[in-house]
Amino acid sequence: MRALILSDGRIGHENQPIAFCKLKNIDYDILYVSYKLKILKTLSYILDFFGVYIKIFGSELVSNSYDIVVGAGSGTYYPLKFYAKKLNAKSVAMMNAKGYKNSFDLMFVMSHDAKNLAPNSILLPVNANYKSQNHFYKPSKPAISFIIGGTNKNSQFDEAKVLQTIKEIMSKFKDHEKLITTSPRTPKSLENELEKLNFDYSVIYSKNKINPIDDFLEFSDYTFITSDSTSMISQAVCWGNANAQVINYQKDGSKFGKFISNLAQKGYLHIYDGSVQKTTKFDLISAFKKVNL
Repeated sequence: MRALILSDGRIGHENQPIAFCKLKNIDYDILYVSYKLKILKTLSYILDFFGVYIKIFGSELVSNSYDIVVGAGSGTYYPLKFYAKKLNAKSVAMMNAKGYKNSFDLMFVMSHDAKNLAPNSILLPVNANYKSQNHFYKPSKPAISFIIGGTNKNSQFDEAKVLQTIKEIMSKFKDHEKLITTSPRTPKSLENELEKLNFDYSVIYSKNKINPIDDFLEFSDYTFITSDSTSMISQAVCWGNANAQVINYQKDGSKFGKFISNLAQKGYLHIYDGSVQKTTKFDLISAFKKVNL
């Protein structure tokens, strides 16, 4: 079995179909798709409504045969249906494809985003994600870690609260190693302030573009994640040994607020309130084993 992954070039979207293929042990190729004009993407919703699939998007030629076409993100869903029909392959959408008809063979929907769940939908509390094989650092004694996101058009980011909370937590774990990584979205002003703090290991992403998150999750007693990234939080509640603690500044009724609240209620994370708590892991491998195509 072989899959064609359609990507809009956004890492957070691309990693989800890659996770699907890795967790299902399916070989895959990646094809990048895009619309040259916004009006063409708008047109895709109309064409999809009438069941018309023509190539109004840009991509390289597809010469191989595939059993599955899979994608995540609104820029991939119309091309996904086009190629599934052209290749006579199964179609898999990795997120709720809002605005498009639910005519996929399979669609993954996150719990906080589920309304009128269709029979072809699979409910998950997290984004699909996978454990990396990269290794960058192993602490020499008990450790805590910080995974810092940043500005996001879909969520709030409270820079002052994040910095204040990090300082507070560090003061409570004086005998632990302290590890931190920022991300592509972390404000430069916050990175500058973090560099002034006494971390045993730090990755300032604007200066060192590596991802040590898997090491942090494997070797930390507790990992503290900002509440602006479903991808980072999903990874933290699925892999490693660290107890996931979220530095939360989202509104309760918001998309991100519901996502975090749902995971907290199930015991997969703890919303940091001055205390820390043990948490459990969501078994993503078992969840995907139950998925039949």
